[in-house]
Amino acid sequence: MIGFHRFLKTNKSSVLLFSLLHFALIFVLLFSGCLSRVDLYDMVTTSKISVINGDEYLDEGSGYCDFGTVPLYESAELILTVENSGYASLRISSISAISGARTQFFIDVASMTSDISAGSSTTFTLVFKPTSIGYKSAVIRIESSDGESFTFTALGYGESNTTEPDIAVMQGQNELTSSYDFGGISVDSSSAQVIFTILNKGDADLSVIDVSLSSGDTDQFHLIASSAPGTLKPEESMNFTITFSPTVSGEKYADVNIANDDPDENPYIFSVKGYAEPIPEPDIHVKQGTDELPIQYGLFDFGHVLLANYSTPVVFTIENTGVGDLFIYSIGFVSEDTDQFHLTVSPLSLVSGGASTTFSLAFGPTSVGYKSTIISIESNDPDETPYEFTVEGYGDSQLVPDISVPKVEPAGSYDFSKKKVGDTQTEEFKIKNTGTGDLMITSVSLNSGNTSQFTIDLSQMSSHVAPNDETKCYIHFNPTISGDVSAVVAVYSNDPDEKPYTFTLYGYGESAPVPDIRVMKGDTEYPDGSTYNFGTVFTSRTESFIIENVGTDELVIQNILLMEGDPDFILDLSSTSFTLLPGAETAMVIKFDPTGLGDRWRNLVINCNDPDEGPYNIRLEGNY
Repeated sequence: MIGFHRFLKTNKSSVLLFSLLHFALIFVLLFSGCLSRVDLYDMVTTSKISVINGDEYLDEGSGYCDFGTVPLYESAELILTVENSGYASLRISSISAISGARTQFFIDVASMTSDISAGSSTTFTLVFKPTSIGYKSAVIRIESSDGESFTFTALGYGESNTTEPDIAVMQGQNELTSSYDFGGISVDSSSAQVIFTILNKGDADLSVIDVSLSSGDTDQFHLIASSAPGTLKPEESMNFTITFSPTVSGEKYADVNIANDDPDENPYIFSVKGYAEPIPEPDIHVKQGTDELPIQYGLFDFGHVLLANYSTPVVFTIENTGVGDLFIYSIGFVSEDTDQFHLTVSPLSLVSGGASTTFSLAFGPTSVGYKSTIISIESNDPDETPYEFTVEGYGDSQLVPDISVPKVEPAGSYDFSKKKVGDTQTEEFKIKNTGTGDLMITSVSLNSGNTSQFTIDLSQMSSHVAPNDETKCYIHFNPTISGDVSAVVAVYSNDPDEKPYTFTLYGYGESAPVPDIRVMKGDTEYPDGSTYNFGTVFTSRTESFIIENVGTDELVIQNILLMEGDPDFILDLSSTSFTLLPGAETAMVIKFDPTGLGDRWRNLVINCNDPDEGPYNIRLEGNY
């Protein structure tokens, strides 16, 4: 229809022919019965507004006309056509901006005719004169005297008509909008210099007054801006560099402040950040075999060695559990009997992270008695240098055995900790001869305490132990009672000063987990063997009970039954066989629906794995 009206607008000579044909069609429809007199009246007495922008008909409500970009305080005009596409005369009563940026749009109706006959049109001028920068819009409404109206939207963009600078900062090909990340850099090292570019994207000169680090960890970044202060013409640029040089580990950041004369970006601020990675550090540890020798508290005993003899060299391991290289500067003897001990094999001087090296010591007593010295290891470990531990030994004038149990000192103790009742924990105990004579073990026994809670296995123990040799036995902790238990172990041998070698065993027997059933109604518990009375009931009555597992193991309900008595009690439960975890519960509904007069009863039986309440019985009673 719109296309047809456009045809008529551009072919005025056809209007008369169209009108004659139109009225002929109306009379045909009227006399054929397809058109009533009322319809005919509505057709010939109705007007219709159409609005045309150039060759484009605007849709009522959603149509729009766009002025495009207009400099501030300048005017742009659009001549719009108002067409009467109805069959009756149209009178325009008003044209106005009803919402939006109404002050930015103006309506000139000087050329407009207020009365528009059917099929005719008139024009008015719409003016856009922006007073501020940005997109503007307003809703325009055309009102007619007979209630016809038409709305559409006017659009435009106000653009500054003055030249000004516009600062941007680039890193490579990318414009920075918030921050630049240097990533991870090791402490006390520096990143590569990163070049940043200040670009003038505006159409007036840009003055760069200063480039500086204004806040944050400014001492961790180094900025060089040799070209500032300076002036950049449009599209010109200048460079500055930043280097990340952390001295302290952790996340670091700083704000870069560029003072300039950009009217809306002064100062221009963006941030730089980076992560200062800790310097790879070594971490020294010393072991003898698998036994750790802690710094200051470590102790190794060479045992008994005959005068004028040397012990077998003992190998010690230096481990570097850190990530940085460990440098061993020296190993020395720093106190007491320094001449009684000897370094027979030196360690490597460089130990990489995760690697190890070894050294060997020997004990060569020159006089009778206990001898000791402190081993001191100088290295580049930042917090454990020197690493010191003690070595000791006994100088013997004759062949004497010396019993030792490395896991526990004489008169000391060993704790098996907690074990469930019925379970068993086994520990190996080595018995060493650190003396110079043969060690003869005559017996190993449990002498006092809760001896029934421990057993000793001597099947792999040798009664004869040569000097610097060892044997072993096994001790089992198999608690049968709960709570703390202990027993004393006595090792009888020919050691002249430890007759016997004793130590105490400790342990704790934990009770095995068990389920524990409880039946509740509200806050009332109904224990095994109790009775619940429904009272006097005239129709029926339903009660809900809760089955709880208040134990420490799974409660297995094998079945729930109503047995013996009267059939007036009905169990409502989706399943009578289920499992409740510790602390869990489920609901059980029982209905009393008496069918006869007098007292009624029945037994509720819950078969379960509760060790002392299975089956669980509650007597149900009621009266009708």
